[in-house]
Amino acid sequence: MKFLNPKMLLFVSALLWSLVLFAVELRPVDKVDVASGAARDTTLWYPGGIGGNWLAVGQPNLCNRHDKVVFRFSLENIKTNVARAVLRYRQTADKRNADEEELIVEHFTEEPAQWTVALLNEKNVKAAGVYRVQAGTSVETVLDVTEFIREDLRKGFQKSTFRVASLVAEKSGAPRNKLVNCVSLEKTSIVLELIDEEALSKVGQVLSPGGNAYQAIEVDPSASALACYAARELQEHLHKITGNRLPILSPGASEKLPVIAIGRHAAKKRMDLDLSDLPEEGFKIVSTSDVLVISGNDHEGEPLVLDKLEKQLSVFSFTTRTTANHALGLYLFGDAGSLYGVYHLLERFAGVRWYMPGPDGCVIPENKKLKIPEITHLESPYVNYRYIQGNMLNTDIMQWVRRIRGGGNVPVTIGHSFDYILRLKDTHPDIFAIDPAGNRDFTNKHTIEGHGHLCLTNPKTADVFAEEVIQFFRNNPDLKIFSVMPGDGLFAICHCPNCQAEIIKDLPHGRFSRHVWGFVNKVAKKVAKVFPDKLIGCCAYEDYLNPPDDLVLETNVAVMICYHRYNMHNPAYAKKIHKIIDSWTAKSKHVYTWNYYLSWVTTFDGLLDGSPRQYQADYKRLISSGNWKGEFVEAGYHGKMLDLATRHLLIYISARTMWDPKTDVDEILNEYYRLFYGPAEKQMRTYFETAFESYEQKVTSSRNDNPPAPEFIYPPAVITTMENALEEAQKSVPADSVYRRRIDMVAKAYLPAAEKLKGFIRLGNPKITAEKISSGDMIVKAVPSSFVGINGETPEHRTWVSAGYDAENIYFRFYCFEDQMDQLKADYTGPGDSTKMWSDDTIEIFICPDISKPEILFQFAVTPNGKIWADRLSPASRCS
Repeated sequence: MKFLNPKMLLFVSALLWSLVLFAVELRPVDKVDVASGAARDTTLWYPGGIGGNWLAVGQPNLCNRHDKVVFRFSLENIKTNVARAVLRYRQTADKRNADEEELIVEHFTEEPAQWTVALLNEKNVKAAGVYRVQAGTSVETVLDVTEFIREDLRKGFQKSTFRVASLVAEKSGAPRNKLVNCVSLEKTSIVLELIDEEALSKVGQVLSPGGNAYQAIEVDPSASALACYAARELQEHLHKITGNRLPILSPGASEKLPVIAIGRHAAKKRMDLDLSDLPEEGFKIVSTSDVLVISGNDHEGEPLVLDKLEKQLSVFSFTTRTTANHALGLYLFGDAGSLYGVYHLLERFAGVRWYMPGPDGCVIPENKKLKIPEITHLESPYVNYRYIQGNMLNTDIMQWVRRIRGGGNVPVTIGHSFDYILRLKDTHPDIFAIDPAGNRDFTNKHTIEGHGHLCLTNPKTADVFAEEVIQFFRNNPDLKIFSVMPGDGLFAICHCPNCQAEIIKDLPHGRFSRHVWGFVNKVAKKVAKVFPDKLIGCCAYEDYLNPPDDLVLETNVAVMICYHRYNMHNPAYAKKIHKIIDSWTAKSKHVYTWNYYLSWVTTFDGLLDGSPRQYQADYKRLISSGNWKGEFVEAGYHGKMLDLATRHLLIYISARTMWDPKTDVDEILNEYYRLFYGPAEKQMRTYFETAFESYEQKVTSSRNDNPPAPEFIYPPAVITTMENALEEAQKSVPADSVYRRRIDMVAKAYLPAAEKLKGFIRLGNPKITAEKISSGDMIVKAVPSSFVGINGETPEHRTWVSAGYDAENIYFRFYCFEDQMDQLKADYTGPGDSTKMWSDDTIEIFICPDISKPEILFQFAVTPNGKIWADRLSPASRCS
């Protein structure tokens, strides 16, 4: 091997060093237009070097660790009449050796001729701002650098140069390559926004009670993530309203008044405001001629989410996992008083409304002179759990839920949880339920959902479960509730004699109530000895919906009652649910509800499911019952938000009513029709109110207390009126307007569902058309036909059927409605037992494969327990 001589070594080392320098060089991406289209083009830069998309703050490399990064902006073709210059970037601190990163932004007072390593340590700089970033959180820095840019232009600089330095890293004195902390730039971008005097003169202003323009929004960088997010929400909305993007600064950074202070820290520095009287999630707004303070109870510390437990707890995964956007600093759980204060200000004094997710769902009136009056206002929600669940991976939906006051101060994690114990099947098999054959159930012998079931009368089962709960609370001290609830579709319980003895045969919707709730009590009592302030929760659901009269709950048991609000128009159903709610609220001080905004979720997903007036009446009834603490609204299906074109208004009113039960629904509706649809206000009012009034007038149902069949609410006359209203609405607005997009969105959801419904609202003998499908799973999408009585009348108990076929099979899907499910007879067990089948309740199908040969006929029968009987009929036995 030939060794390199010293000159060659010098050349190689110089080459390596140049590569490192090149890596640190900042490169332009493209040009952007900012500040409501009135700003100059600005160059967008990103650091492309040491650490890739990371700022070189505390970032190690092969040569040395730099605690600084330099970025420059071209001033080419920029005139001296710069009226405002704002440096903006978003940063996230990576939790390494420090819990908080402190950054200083510096401006170079001399123009470097070229990039050099020495530039990182250049002394010709002036501080432009100091910011702190909590580890694991995201903060947007918006820094006013107008004077620096003007000075560079006066000096004739070609570029304006800034530097970000890590004060934590510099103070630590850590040796080379020992990482102290890292700060990343979200989207790897740094933006300098410039606007000239002429453009600035066209931008509106936000005026204080004294008539002076606000100069900045202040929030302490160490404030909670939700308070920092509140500042950005205010900034963004005021920009859309006035065209003026107020800079976000640290408290006291602006010498000019008036300012808007967000959050407790900023409020205390600007106005020593007493917030001791604020309840949970409460906020206070106070305005003077110099300062507008919006401050509230804001959750500090780690976000209240359970991403890390996704694979362990399906209940927590379902109800809380997708409730955080770490990049935005937006979380659906945890006190967010300052954020709610911002939303109140925007609604009350700027006329902003958020009826749906996304840009088209917002109503943001333009106002070039938005004036804030003198305000002293305190507010908080009636209940502290108002969670609308859907596709929370969608940022627009998550933002919308918070904007309409959804979320809560803590997640109420109540749902199916026995699968949490399934991982103990090898170490504790004896706590699992015994099936009819005498085997332990680790699968689906007792629940449709599977995951096994437990023997709830075995004393060891409660001991093991309680210990798991106690350990969970030790690991998650911020959380307050753990669910103890069987898997979904509990159709049987452990077949040991002790468990079977706890069945209540004569309690409607409660045959397993003593069994399930007795076990919940046992676990709750054991957990209370270690964590007396924590709650054990379970849903009142299925065959443990109704409580036994003699049930006495432990004081730390929380109950979540499951029911369908869209069916509360039915007196029989409402009477049943009211009795159940009253029974539970008399037994527990911690009662929640779980409501399903999911009617007709497959075939008729475009139909409105309820009246907002009835919804509010139900909420007021809940409040009057006492001990009701809030609600989980299941508005998603298989992890996705259902069609918001159909449900957005009901969800909006539900969230606002839970926040304030005194909300005037008719006022909201009148405002909604006017603001959301503009010239089509009258037609869209007709569309919605026709459906709402149909719900409100259908006070009886032929189906006892079950949810209504869709044709019961939407007879032909109602469908026609709604279709005509949509058509007239589309004609009354410009084709390219936001009003038309909103109307089209509603029509796209409603019209296909209405067309399907019209297809089987008929009298006389219906024809069943089998649709060609590619797989058996597609039969759920086939349009069903409605059965009729022998004389063509609509029967009391409706039945629908969908038919489909492919190259190999013919498929049928039946929709059967039955008031007394527990009275259905199903004794047939299979071949050799056919005599019992004829006395069972069955669905029967007769098929003639070739109509020219009617003597060839087949009969199929299916019983309620899923058993199938099939045979070819002889000519003598054929039905006429």
